[in-house]
Amino acid sequence: MAEAEFLAKASGMGFGVAKPWGDSEPYDFILAVRGRLWKVQVKAAFTVGQMDAIAFGRIDHALRPYRVKDIDALVAYVAPENAWYVLPVRVVRRLRALKR
Repeated sequence: MAEAEFLAKASGMGFGVAKPWGDSEPYDFILAVRGRLWKVQVKAAFTVGQMDAIAFGRIDHALRPYRVKDIDALVAYVAPENAWYVLPVRVVRRLRALKR
């Protein structure tokens, strides 16, 4: 559901958006931003109880932090508030979860 929301939001803002085939990459989308391609991982919280923290793990779900070579940005979506947070990988590269 979060990926569908992201696709609608990003394309509605005029970005070119591509979805890789399969589920073997550490990113969910490729986003065209000012002539550059960005690897974007999307995570979301859909209930009030989840809003305190958004956990994120890589492909193997081992909750290992993302690395600079894995993604360019992590997009966190808090559905109850319709809030989007775009974080460069350098901000989240050593984290396993985000808390508000």
